[in-house]
Amino acid sequence: MRRYFILIFILSLNFTVMAQQDPLKIAREAFQNGTEEALKKVLALPVSPENVVVSAYQGASKARMAEFVSNPITKGKYFKNEKAILEKSIAKKKDPESAYLRLMIQLNAPGFLNYHKNIAEDLDYFNKNIGKSDLPPATKAMFVSNLKKGNKHKQDLSSLDALKFY
Repeated sequence: MRRYFILIFILSLNFTVMAQQDPLKIAREAFQNGTEEALKKVLALPVSPENVVVSAYQGASKARMAEFVSNPITKGKYFKNEKAILEKSIAKKKDPESAYLRLMIQLNAPGFLNYHKNIAEDLDYFNKNIGKSDLPPATKAMFVSNLKKGNKHKQDLSSLDALKFY
């Protein structure tokens, strides 16, 4: 009987810990991982109207899911859905992290999708506000590094070089 109580206690503790995991932390880590399984984790997170940054990660993750399908029509559907989710979350509350996500998508979207009109605006916003953000310095530096590496359209991102995080 005592063993059952111990087992029930351990199981309830495990469920409590799982329920307390921060959805934003999960979204951030899974998005950076970039595998199909990791992106599916982001898409499976509960949608919360209060947490627009998680919604932005879900939109950006849906766009990245297009990397894992070969059908051009399916790729287009992923992109169209992503764009709507991401734009809606940014309209609700723009912050440096959501600007980073939209920049990552715009800098890597194929040219024929014509999704690049906010690059200058988002880059300016990111540069002006990332230093004020309460994100850890390592996360800020990772965002800058990812933007530089993921610049398929060779946009001028030299303004990122001035950003330093300590």
